[in-house]
Amino acid sequence: MDRRLTISAVALAFVLTSALTSSCSTNPSVKTTSVQFDVVPTERKVVDTGESGASMGDSLSSNGDLKNHNGEVIGRYSMHGFTTQIMPGREERFLNIEYEFSNGDAIEAQGSNDYPLTMSSGQATVDGHADDNLILGIVGGIGNYDTARGSCELTYEAPNYHANCAVKQ
Repeated sequence: MDRRLTISAVALAFVLTSALTSSCSTNPSVKTTSVQFDVVPTERKVVDTGESGASMGDSLSSNGDLKNHNGEVIGRYSMHGFTTQIMPGREERFLNIEYEFSNGDAIEAQGSNDYPLTMSSGQATVDGHADDNLILGIVGGIGNYDTARGSCELTYEAPNYHANCAVKQ
């Protein structure tokens, strides 16, 4: 094979590979917006399903208000979580949360994180708050968020969580 033809074929293969790689890795039509709010619980219920104290399968449900940085109610949230693993001094929970805004739009987020356990009457009990930031994946939504993906990072700022969601659509 002619040397120039070989170099041209290699160059063409490189150009095609680069074009395919760049077209697959970025999508200029995907827009990321930041949505921030405080998660203010009004009701919380723990159901101890197995052994007394923290154990796999325990259930936690919570709901409350979403508030903007001025403290105005902008929606509600509903959360359900359950314990998937017990470790020394910690438990892991899987969470499913819906953040529903007053206009009917909603973000659905889910993921898992671990929580510290404390001792009460010799039984391990759930402290209730993650000691690191929770990072949940956005798995969809309703209304303006019906094609949403991305993540929500929740930071515990007693007595509430502050949510910072990077919503990709």
